[in-house]
Amino acid sequence: MSRRGWLLWWLLVALLGAGQAWLAHARRATLARAHALAERERALLLRIEKLELERAALLRPHRLRRLAARLGMGPPRPEQVRRDEPR
Repeated sequence: MSRRGWLLWWLLVALLGAGQAWLAHARRATLARAHALAERERALLLRIEKLELERAALLRPHRLRRLAARLGMGPPRPEQVRRDEPR
């Protein structure tokens, strides 16, 4: 093989090596991003669970009745009820 042929061969090997290194770096960066997003998703799901529990606690019928009594609220009088007729 001529000197030029060897030079092209080594250039090709160097380019393939650099390409593999770049792909390995890109793969690691993508995996790190995926792990970070998965962790964020877990944190958000945990937050949603906590908020749903808090909402359920705030909307407990017993709690709402006590709060209404403390605020002087009671069942509405007939003239306070408005019914919308379906169209």
